[in-house]
Amino acid sequence: MFRGLGTEPGWTVEIGAGATPRLLAELDYGERRIEVAQASRTEEGYVGSTAEGLAVSLTTKREPCNDGMSDNAYPASATLTVGGRTYRGCGRFLTE
Repeated sequence: MFRGLGTEPGWTVEIGAGATPRLLAELDYGERRIEVAQASRTEEGYVGSTAEGLAVSLTTKREPCNDGMSDNAYPASATLTVGGRTYRGCGRFLTE
């Protein structure tokens, strides 16, 4: 459904389709991996928690975005919050 990425530190996130999609993220250049088995859709994106109870939210916004390193243009911005840490970057809706 959506794939996002960011730099400094490097991270990626993917969220599937459906009413309660799975969210997978690799954080801090791949040093950490988190999974939300069933995320809930909100007006701004998705929220949920890991099996360990860590709060996770993904906010997506349809607006031009540039990742700052590769000069690739993306149709959306992405903000991933894991616990108290926020990761900002870009992404695209995979159904478009």
